[in-house]
Amino acid sequence: EHIISSEGIACDWQRVPAWLHAPVDASADLAARERTTLWRDADLAKRWGMEATFEATVPVIGGPGVRFAMQAVFQPARYLRALVEVLERRGVPLVEQAELVPTNDPLRFECQGYTVRGQRFILIAPSSLERLSGDVLPDSVLAALVPQTLLSARGWMPGAHLDTALFRDTSVPSRHVRVESVEGGSVVVLEELRASGTGCGPTSAASGTQQAWLSRLSPSAAFKQHASMPLMSTVDGLPMMGAIGPRRWLAAGFGMQPMAFGMLAAMLVRDAIAGVAAPWSRVVAPDRASLRRVADVTAPVIQSRAG
Repeated sequence: EHIISSEGIACDWQRVPAWLHAPVDASADLAARERTTLWRDADLAKRWGMEATFEATVPVIGGPGVRFAMQAVFQPARYLRALVEVLERRGVPLVEQAELVPTNDPLRFECQGYTVRGQRFILIAPSSLERLSGDVLPDSVLAALVPQTLLSARGWMPGAHLDTALFRDTSVPSRHVRVESVEGGSVVVLEELRASGTGCGPTSAASGTQQAWLSRLSPSAAFKQHASMPLMSTVDGLPMMGAIGPRRWLAAGFGMQPMAFGMLAAMLVRDAIAGVAAPWSRVVAPDRASLRRVADVTAPVIQSRAG
């Protein structure tokens, strides 16, 4: 928010309410269990100082949930385009679609014919591992990253003027809904994660789950756009942030939360460079116990394929 304000970035930034709620397709038993869990979540969030309120019936979606006030929503593509312009004005070199080639020096890489040297490196893993290998990332890290596909569908609800809001259910993986009020009606964007896929771009149709969501929101609604893109998550659902070697850090596995986790990763690396240990750093460390257990099983498979 400070960057957007100080740099004058026009990206439709605003604060809106957001709800964490039980799945719309939950059984009666699951909905009852989720009601208890969500009530506890709201109580815990309030004790942490967050503006959270339990609601027996979430607007638009229905069912129990927790309302979080003052959540940020903006257009990430506009924000990133403007941020690139800011970095270029400050003389920061940016290279796109580049393969990172390691050398014998852990603090030197070859990239698009250039030699990149530095006192510290922060590796931000992309949405796929095509340009990375065990020479850049440890096998244990590669084994813990899970390729997934984000399915996105954009629907139009004519005449339905709904307040802009965010919704996320408690299913695993979670499903997200964003509602925006526009002239003549409302736009709804539905996103869900699926197992690994390679597609990126327009798709022919929305998934059955997305169709059910849209019908629940408005019987007269219709999908206008569908798309898919690859994402990387981790086997335990938390991102990887932390050191993977001397003066080398990794930020990866952001899943459906790239902007939030990206900022969190930047704060963690900043503190590490300054010699400040964040109390929660072990929770997202690349060598945390939950990931090591998986790596012990899958790393030999990766090595055999590489051979």
